[in-house]
Amino acid sequence: SRLAAVAEGGAVYALLAKMDAFIEAHGVGGHAVGAEMTIASILTFTTLGRASGGVFYGVPPTMCSPFPHIQAVRKTVGANPAVVAWYNSRIEQQKSLEALSPAEQVLAAGCQDT
Repeated sequence: SRLAAVAEGGAVYALLAKMDAFIEAHGVGGHAVGAEMTIASILTFTTLGRASGGVFYGVPPTMCSPFPHIQAVRKTVGANPAVVAWYNSRIEQQKSLEALSPAEQVLAAGCQDT
């Protein structure tokens, strides 16, 4: 089950642990690689934001909670002024947050929560 996969000892949990260790070794200041925004940071934000944001049935929103370096990247990207402006513009274009796709709603809300 998806819940078992993201629980400690599960395959997804093990992958997230490896990602967290990689970010710890190679990232600086809330970035996945290096000290600046890269595609690695953006993909961490979008992919794991969707996965833990309810887009995939059976995956809890706490999926990334045990991984502080992943969470730091998600927070850094979500708070980036350009990322916030992008999602705010998408909300304005669509007239409401609810008019966005479920995945985009999760990411836009993630920018608001940081």
